[in-house]
Amino acid sequence: MITHNFNTLDLLTSPVWIVSPFEEQLIYANSAARLLMQDLTFSQLRTGPYSVSSQKELPKYLSDLQNQHDIIEILTVQRKEEETALSCRLVLRELTETEPVIIFEGIEAPATLGLKASRSANYQRKKQGFYARFFLTNSAPMLLIDPSRDGQIVDANLAALNFYG
Repeated sequence: MITHNFNTLDLLTSPVWIVSPFEEQLIYANSAARLLMQDLTFSQLRTGPYSVSSQKELPKYLSDLQNQHDIIEILTVQRKEEETALSCRLVLRELTETEPVIIFEGIEAPATLGLKASRSANYQRKKQGFYARFFLTNSAPMLLIDPSRDGQIVDANLAALNFYG
């Protein structure tokens, strides 16, 4: 049983969940995390429509977390009565001698931090040597999409043409 006092985490504006990996039970959620959870359980956050995780069971993360590998999960949270995605960084901590915990740290990404796309009006595959080689030598379907033109497809490799038709 963990007897720590986690109330100081309520001072943070980033959501933080502390989870027991073996029981997959929520030990603590700070006030920012509780606001995003509303009536949902932590299990529902991990399995929602926008949720993405490389492991369904938390104990499977332990060896990677012990080796300090970066692990990100995407949780489905509630914002303004709508479901949305939240990226979380996972960290392993030993709070007691018997049981480790996994800390899910919410990563708030302001909309202004995105990449700014430049117009690709002058895009020509022959003049873009790296992209031409990359497109022609890769067997995976690849599309070059211009976000400044409402997602218009600018180029596609042969694999994409065969795959998408």
